[in-house]
Amino acid sequence: MPARLIIGYGNPMRSDDGIGWCVAERLSAELASQSGASEIAVLQVHQLTPELAEKISQAELVIFVDAIPGEFPGEWTCWEVRPDAENAAFTHSASPASLLALARTLYGAAPKAYFFAMCGESFDHGDRLSSAIEAGLPGLISEIWNLVAHS
Repeated sequence: MPARLIIGYGNPMRSDDGIGWCVAERLSAELASQSGASEIAVLQVHQLTPELAEKISQAELVIFVDAIPGEFPGEWTCWEVRPDAENAAFTHSASPASLLALARTLYGAAPKAYFFAMCGESFDHGDRLSSAIEAGLPGLISEIWNLVAHS
């Protein structure tokens, strides 16, 4: 498994809920043209599921990317994620913190992890991102690359 794992998740058929998928797609395209790409893996998933814990445990750095509702569409934030098994609900989806806890419990490793969240404007049915999201994506992607390069 590569040293860095980026997981973009959400529903690409629910407009801005597809932010994570879009970021992962664009990062993958950029990686295809770069040397050193073997050190970075990018995944697109609909939900965070317990099956991801093994891949997470094998990475040195994990970055989660998703949409969140908020007042300012296109603005994004980032925070460090720490393992948290107390709030785990391992049904059909999990949280970044619960997956880190599961990776530590099952595989003995919980890497450094960050969550990038961008405020979405529309979560209606549709396969296009809103203009506010499109405008904010270059900055978000640049910041993810910066973190990957300096971690």
